[in-house]
Amino acid sequence: RLFAPSAGLRLFAPSAGLRLRGFARPLATAAPSMSMADAALPTLEDLTDPREWLEEVEGDKQIGWVKEQNADAVARIGEPSDKPLYGRLLEIMESDEKIPYIGRVLNGLYYNFWQDETHVQGIWRRCTLDEYRKAEPEWELVLDLDALSAESGVSWVWGGSIPLDEGPTVRKERVMIRLSRGGSDATVVREFDLDAKAFVAEREGGFALPEAKSRLCYKDRDTLLVGGVFGEEEMTDSGYPRTVYEWRRGTPLSEATKVYEGEKSDVAVSGYAYLDRGHRYELRSRSITFYTSAYEVRRPDGSFSEVPVPEDADIETFADQLLVTLRTAWLGHEAGALLAAPLEPFLDADGDEARRSLLVPLFTPTESCSLEGSSATKSRLVLSVLQDVVNESRFWRYAAGAWSLEQTVRSEGYAVSSFSAVDAEAGDAVWTTTSSYTQPTALSLADAGSPLEQEPLKSLPAFFNADGLKTQQLFAKSADGTRVPYFLVSKEGLPLDGSTPTLLYGYGGFEISLTPSYSAGIGAAWLEKGHAYVQANIRGGGEYGPRWHQAALKEKR
Repeated sequence: RLFAPSAGLRLFAPSAGLRLRGFARPLATAAPSMSMADAALPTLEDLTDPREWLEEVEGDKQIGWVKEQNADAVARIGEPSDKPLYGRLLEIMESDEKIPYIGRVLNGLYYNFWQDETHVQGIWRRCTLDEYRKAEPEWELVLDLDALSAESGVSWVWGGSIPLDEGPTVRKERVMIRLSRGGSDATVVREFDLDAKAFVAEREGGFALPEAKSRLCYKDRDTLLVGGVFGEEEMTDSGYPRTVYEWRRGTPLSEATKVYEGEKSDVAVSGYAYLDRGHRYELRSRSITFYTSAYEVRRPDGSFSEVPVPEDADIETFADQLLVTLRTAWLGHEAGALLAAPLEPFLDADGDEARRSLLVPLFTPTESCSLEGSSATKSRLVLSVLQDVVNESRFWRYAAGAWSLEQTVRSEGYAVSSFSAVDAEAGDAVWTTTSSYTQPTALSLADAGSPLEQEPLKSLPAFFNADGLKTQQLFAKSADGTRVPYFLVSKEGLPLDGSTPTLLYGYGGFEISLTPSYSAGIGAAWLEKGHAYVQANIRGGGEYGPRWHQAALKEKR
């Protein structure tokens, strides 16, 4: 479907499987008379795209064209809402049978943002863990976006919260809340008091940022690190913050002090300060391109030092450790590796050989094994690993300055289990989410020290009949000899003679790995009919690490 957001229009492309991503910019271009079928695709020799005029998504001519295509599609395939299946799928999509995931834990209370037919814009609410364990928890309302929207006349969309963290012994009672008008990229950011359950007025010293594509965090109780609200000259060519300012409470935003600056050609520039297991950090980063960055970190003497890692590496911290994820080979370690080193000695090291001696490999990729991601608790780092796209989790413990691999947990069959910290600063409790093509998503509570001892908390109902369905993993050989994995979900005993209608899905982009997950829509609309579903892990994704992604870039695609 192609959506024209302001008009509620839809365009069906039933045979194309077309996916459109966000447009870079609106273009005031007249609509050509040619039809989409007549339009030739751009080539390396001729980059002209006759479809470019459609990028002005709210233009009258563009919306008129969408209406024409909708009418043509409905004439060909019929009005979808007239079909019995439409009502069933709509019921599934609008079902209140959802898992109320916890976004963050503050002061022992578990916060959730929730939307349903009553709370269209949504409510931010909280409860205790004991209350959350109940089938129907009694939630305490913190912020009602529907009421706020009605009061202000603006359709506010939730953009998340940024807490003031002054350490595990200090009560967290302030957050910055992001809200956008109708879901736009630009947000308004206002300080919120969790005890009073109200925004802090500017006249009372509350922070408030104007509508912009801003980036911010608390440096301390009375200081924000902020960018993106100082005019076009302070933005990159990509439209994101190019500078970082320190803004003191009680002073005009115009008096904020510039502390860091990137290049106009950068994608974005950020500054962030945080506490990490007793260690206070302040980092600055330049996103040079989509996949390359440069980092600086504040040293104990107050100065900033460049973090000497490859530009295409990702970094994070864990207590006093620097964690480095590689996209290209470096210092004897392969692309896709995860390395740890004590941060201060690493920054002080004289040359690559000295730095190499400090690196501890926490993950080393193989031809069939890649790192999908990680999650950190107070004392453990949980690695999500794909072995031929089959999920497993590896639990590393950090204690007394040393890393040790405690255990590896493999999912049953082709199910995917993921672990994420409940409150990384407080302890090792983890949320465990489990799902497969035929198993509805379930949420449990466990401890990273004993992850198999799980307390079931919430689960989705079965939205379709999965009896007799079987999941297989198979491999197709590409023209260049590469084995490409795919999952096949079908009835037991499926005849492999081409007679079964099969829906094939692939993505292959942005290092995103397609792993098994529960899809009520595919199950109800397709699998229940006896049809087959195939999910292909084509190159361009992240199923086999950076090399799998890089194998489908530009001319390689």
